[in-house]
Amino acid sequence: MAAEPFRLQNATTLDWTINGTTYPVAGVTEANLSITSDITELETGDSVFRQEHYHSSVRFPVSVTARKFDHDIISDILGSPSSGAFEDRSELPPFELEGTFDSAERGSSKSITAKVVDIPVPEELPIIQASMDEYVEWTIESDGATLQTFTINTTA
Repeated sequence: MAAEPFRLQNATTLDWTINGTTYPVAGVTEANLSITSDITELETGDSVFRQEHYHSSVRFPVSVTARKFDHDIISDILGSPSSGAFEDRSELPPFELEGTFDSAERGSSKSITAKVVDIPVPEELPIIQASMDEYVEWTIESDGATLQTFTINTTA
């Protein structure tokens, strides 16, 4: 039997947690969560075939584009941009990202919840991304350190 499809829909919200404060993010137009790793291969001089391999440096890259978000997120990361001042600090607080995606199947109550923690603030952090006659968007892309939760929820 084929698995149920899940979708990103208008009601989908994600929660960014920074410094213990949770900020809901809505109007999500894209959400990506992956797993990446480096593969270390062992080959020996007496064979042309790969003998062994293992995965190292496992990461969980995340990318989210949203149109409705609390701009205090930026203040929490960088300091106080609303007052025109940014804090002079070299360590920025890591993020947590949690979201639930509902089944696209009519009448189904199935959903998937994922939570990634210890996401470092990316090297490039957009403050405003805008195009003519379009909503302002906020896209953040970074590597998450730990996939803390991946749960398939079924409610009768």
